[in-house]
Amino acid sequence: MNDPRVLNFCTAHGQNTVLFYDLWTKYPAFRSLVCDCYREKLRPFIMELLNGGLEAYAERIRANAEADMGRWSRDPDSVSHSVEDIREFLNERVKFLDRVWLDGELFHIVHFDTPTRKRRLYLGILDGESIKCIPNFSGKKGSVWTDKETGELVDDSTPIEKNRVLIDKNEENTQ
Repeated sequence: MNDPRVLNFCTAHGQNTVLFYDLWTKYPAFRSLVCDCYREKLRPFIMELLNGGLEAYAERIRANAEADMGRWSRDPDSVSHSVEDIREFLNERVKFLDRVWLDGELFHIVHFDTPTRKRRLYLGILDGESIKCIPNFSGKKGSVWTDKETGELVDDSTPIEKNRVLIDKNEENTQ
């Protein structure tokens, strides 16, 4: 989920924990600490990167990156392209995080419920926006997500206007 406009409460790692999600949803003091840390530490660091820091890092690794590009027959200009890709992502990300963590804009949590897999994905989506990149946990046959409560099909054009639990109809049929 590389969308800069989504909060990803990632739980697909080895421990399959929902610690951050639980802390975020159950403890206002934790949410406040996250917002304070973003405002005081993370945002200033991101702004440093955007104001010349990315280029400084790229210059420090340029010789190694160019050797790597030569080894793998890739375009030597890809270091510059990578810097621009990172810059674009960070610009969008900081705009989004400002809206969520500084301005307190409303977002909803979408839980992708996958009972047969050890993945629990929770995404924070701004009110009224859609999920741009619907996950596919079902492999080749693809995922078809429906709202667990209403049965409504939810795809990448569905506006998210409330918290939702989504189930994969394909996965449901294999149980």
